[in-house]
Amino acid sequence: MSPLSLSFPALQRSPQQDVQIDAQSLGPRQRRIQVQIEVPVAIADLWTLLTDYNRLAEFIPNLSISQQLPTHDGSIRLEQIGSQCFLRFRFCARVVLAMQEVPYDRLEFRMLEGDFEQFDGSWRFQSVDADRTQLTYDVTLAPKLPMPIQLIETQLDQNLAANLLAIRAEAIRRFASDRA
Repeated sequence: MSPLSLSFPALQRSPQQDVQIDAQSLGPRQRRIQVQIEVPVAIADLWTLLTDYNRLAEFIPNLSISQQLPTHDGSIRLEQIGSQCFLRFRFCARVVLAMQEVPYDRLEFRMLEGDFEQFDGSWRFQSVDADRTQLTYDVTLAPKLPMPIQLIETQLDQNLAANLLAIRAEAIRRFASDRA
């Protein structure tokens, strides 16, 4: 299957605000989805926003819970529960992620337990200039549920676009006004 490319215009429909989505089939029940958006804040500010793990559910749609779990070895464990209506049913998915931080470059995650066969990927940060950052979310997943993967992929594409738009809006709210 060839990659799917979609573009969701953001707030004012200018090209620099678009969310770019690429989805690839890696097998009958496995997908890789990559989502990108340009955010008009510095890398350090965007990093601060996305590593404030316990507050992510405050502004990311369909994320009901995001909480850092205690560990004894200094590692970062994150529990997240997503919830949404899908085909008139409320669907919830839980993951516990092992997070690896490479400051101001990337956040890598790998599912330790959860409602997927596979769920791992990264957030990548690339400076466009001093006050703009290209944010890329890259996830490889395989569902446990016996639902058609195409339905799950379509829902994820829409949700990931909404998530990145919400992250962008929150970053602007918190940090862009500091420069004005």
